[in-house]
Amino acid sequence: APADSETARASEPAKAPEVLPSEEQSEEPVAEGDATSTSSRLTKVITDGLGMEMVSIAAGEFEMGSFEVIGGDEVAHWVRISQPFYLGKTEVTQGQWTRVMGSEPWKGQDYVQNGSDYPAVYVDWDDSAEFCRRLTSLERTAARLAAGSSYRLPTEAEWEYACRAGTNTQFSFGDA
Repeated sequence: APADSETARASEPAKAPEVLPSEEQSEEPVAEGDATSTSSRLTKVITDGLGMEMVSIAAGEFEMGSFEVIGGDEVAHWVRISQPFYLGKTEVTQGQWTRVMGSEPWKGQDYVQNGSDYPAVYVDWDDSAEFCRRLTSLERTAARLAAGSSYRLPTEAEWEYACRAGTNTQFSFGDA
């Protein structure tokens, strides 16, 4: 984990796709309550060729990690997300996964609900990264994604920052 003075950065900064089928603005504030947010920020939502909605996440700072004291040391630390990024509004669906990957790793697994609108499950990190590479290629070929832009998995810091939703509590919905 980075020290307090270090910053977390994505190895490849996320760039907003320049050409997409639809864009909309929502009145919902982004990261309300964090040290760098303002109530005038708007969430930008873009939709790709698969119908995946991507939500803009503003750059900012947050306290990452556990709020517990372990062995006398507090394990939370401040992290700066230096570049805005887009994050999927929902999980990748089975239909989206099948269209890009041509596979159904959830088939035959226990406790899985099957259907094109259910989340794709039983996929590992490597397969997820390959999904991003293939989706990038498909979207570029269809001229919906500019050269230099790409889909990728969020870093651990980006994921926690988005999940905390600008709150200062242990969970996005409070401390309990």
